[in-house]
Amino acid sequence: MTNFSLVPFEMMSCGLPFLDFEEGTGKDFIPDDCCYYTKFNEYDLLHLFEEICNEPTKLERKTKNAKSYLNQITWEKTLADFLDIIGNIERKAI
Repeated sequence: MTNFSLVPFEMMSCGLPFLDFEEGTGKDFIPDDCCYYTKFNEYDLLHLFEEICNEPTKLERKTKNAKSYLNQITWEKTLADFLDIIGNIERKAI
């Protein structure tokens, strides 16, 4: 699983494609049209690599969308997203 940090944003700002695990928290912060998601196993990762190699136009579109998305991020939006995530966490019975 991933430990979400600023690395995905740094990768996207450099024009690198961002790949994340479905089991991680990236989906809470990055739209699907800006990156790729895969399950946490080598078979699904291989399948994703094959898909990316077979669809270079999709790769180009996603990396372009990612750069555009980065221009929309502000501290205010990040805080609002974070508070929304925290507010939707189900409380466990003690």
